[in-house]
Amino acid sequence: MNRLIRRNAEVYEMSDEEAHSLLSGLLTEIIKKIDHINPDAFTTISDFCVGFMEDLIKKGKMFNQKADSLLPGIPNECFDNCMKMSNSRLKMYMGFALTDNEQAAIEHGCTDIPEEMKFCGWVIHCWLVDKKTGKVIETSPKNGVLAYFGFQVNVDYIRNWVRALKQYPLTPPLTKKAVGHNTINVKNSDVLATASGG
Repeated sequence: MNRLIRRNAEVYEMSDEEAHSLLSGLLTEIIKKIDHINPDAFTTISDFCVGFMEDLIKKGKMFNQKADSLLPGIPNECFDNCMKMSNSRLKMYMGFALTDNEQAAIEHGCTDIPEEMKFCGWVIHCWLVDKKTGKVIETSPKNGVLAYFGFQVNVDYIRNWVRALKQYPLTPPLTKKAVGHNTINVKNSDVLATASGG
């Protein structure tokens, strides 16, 4: 979390304390929008930036479903896949995907999954939506996604997001070593309880 606070403080020219307070408030607002889908879920904090979180709160749309179809791309490269496959009909969306982590890890060949990683969680993701039909198209095969919450973006938005975070590739390969790499998992109900003073 300290890495994210420092990066956001730098990019948005604020103190670490201001960045921490702002990020915590924005995370709480996002969790309020997604918590009803699975109250026992966690949210994975990894590649957050203030601008993205504000956009997600203002423009986010819920897709409470699995993908309608799959355009297979490279596993765990959802942003690159979507940037290559989007066109005038298939629009890119960025936000969170509710993933069954244990199922996704098994599908990616991980057999020794730590107990703390066996949960459903919201992770940053990119997917496509058919402009005419509104159907969700997944580009990352075998990812165990149960629902989506995000907003329409373009290639420039994603590039600017990457630049703001000074990080690439966006998603480390899902291997035994990388499970839980450089991330913090927060239980949504705990975040909401803290926000309400409970």
